[in-house]
Amino acid sequence: MEMPDYEDLAEATRLELLLIEPEVRADPHRLTTLLHADFVEFGASGRRWDRAGIIAALSEEAGDDDSEIAPPVEIEELEARAIAPAAILVTYIAERSGRRTRRSSIWTWSGGGWSVLFHQGTVIPESFAEEPAEDGDGEPATVTP
Repeated sequence: MEMPDYEDLAEATRLELLLIEPEVRADPHRLTTLLHADFVEFGASGRRWDRAGIIAALSEEAGDDDSEIAPPVEIEELEARAIAPAAILVTYIAERSGRRTRRSSIWTWSGGGWSVLFHQGTVIPESFAEEPAEDGDGEPATVTP
């Protein structure tokens, strides 16, 4: 496969946003199609998840009669970029109930469709919320397209 094009970036972004939707998260069959067989997630909690573990946890969460409907997720700074042939990095900030997390996913093309191979969520401490990122030398980091 060649480097992903605009349509591929748009599709990976669309699929990433689907994974936030409660009805998709509650559907093990749908998750199986979206999560790569070798899927790994490093959650905001620090826990490492594999495909089977995250599908089971999301199914259990959806089946919990005592759980309230999750509040909506607000998305900021959504970006997608081609990082290699057949690979797209999707990044964004998600906020739910005042908790902000920086999210990143790597989507790969295999078997005729896009699936997420890796996802990481990192909590953004309130003390960092308004401070610019640093590049390691104490200077604000810059990113050029």
